[in-house]
Amino acid sequence: LAADGSEFRNILNTMRRFRDFFPIMLLACLTSTAFGQSVRAYMAKGMSAFKAESYSSALAYFQVVIEEGGERTDALFYAGESARQMRSYNLAEKYLSAIPADERRDEFAMTDFYLGMAKKSLEKFDEAIELFKRFAAYRDDISKYRDKALQEIKNCEWAKEQIQQPNKVELTH
Repeated sequence: LAADGSEFRNILNTMRRFRDFFPIMLLACLTSTAFGQSVRAYMAKGMSAFKAESYSSALAYFQVVIEEGGERTDALFYAGESARQMRSYNLAEKYLSAIPADERRDEFAMTDFYLGMAKKSLEKFDEAIELFKRFAAYRDDISKYRDKALQEIKNCEWAKEQIQQPNKVELTH
């Protein structure tokens, strides 16, 4: 140690800074752990509600997960499908569109199909047709839905024709 005690003062100052900084670090660690647990709990509750077909509750839980835990693919998918089941097609479009194309496989393989159905309901027929075509091209393993996607392409094309050339009906009474 230096004769003037400067080294001792430096050590003492470092310890004081650590003492002031330690509670902040401890709080940050505990908060992030609790936050992670709450996101997991909301996700679990959302999945339970979704399986019970309580789509409005499920959507509320998944929205919290998305807001608090970031745009997780699972939360986006189930929020989008919950919204679609409730016929809230704008919300369904918002969440399902946010799922990156490279993650639309395995558990989320139905993303393009569900997004196509939402866009069809919003009368965005061209976008829906593209989604149904993409789904049908890559989903040979889900023949039931592949066949339905091909039928939905025809339905969208018919709807576009009807909008362009509506039937004129005259009502008299």
